[in-house]
Amino acid sequence: GGAPEMVARKLNKLIAEHPSTSTNKAQHNRPLLVLLDRNMDLITPIQHSSTYQALIDDLLTHNANRVEFTVTSETSRPSQKKFDLDADEDPFYARHKFNPFPEAIESNGAELEDVTSRENAIRSKTVVGDVNPVVVQNGGTNAASDLASAVDSLPKLS
Repeated sequence: GGAPEMVARKLNKLIAEHPSTSTNKAQHNRPLLVLLDRNMDLITPIQHSSTYQALIDDLLTHNANRVEFTVTSETSRPSQKKFDLDADEDPFYARHKFNPFPEAIESNGAELEDVTSRENAIRSKTVVGDVNPVVVQNGGTNAASDLASAVDSLPKLS
């Protein structure tokens, strides 16, 4: 049913009424037109790529590798974010753009946990409560340089 069936009926009627098909019907081969309803099309989901890159392509607005999306939160009004998808600049995208998106999303969760644990380790190296936090000395070594190297080890967060 639906629109494809309606179109098929109208085309069938037009073909039947067309002068070239009405004369000597026994000897004339009727043209064949196949209409498929997308609701019944089972092959397209099988042919569609299920990679992380395809997921981005399907869900986000993009142009020339620049992805745009709206971020909404309960405390502030929606804001428009733009990011460049460059495999040279974004190691996560470079590693996962051709991976199946469930695998990429799982890896994202693992990376988030890793970054959170490294951030907590950095926070534990500072004394909390002072306006100007003082870096705690770690066994006589310079904890400021340890803290700086730990901060440098975190991925760029934007």
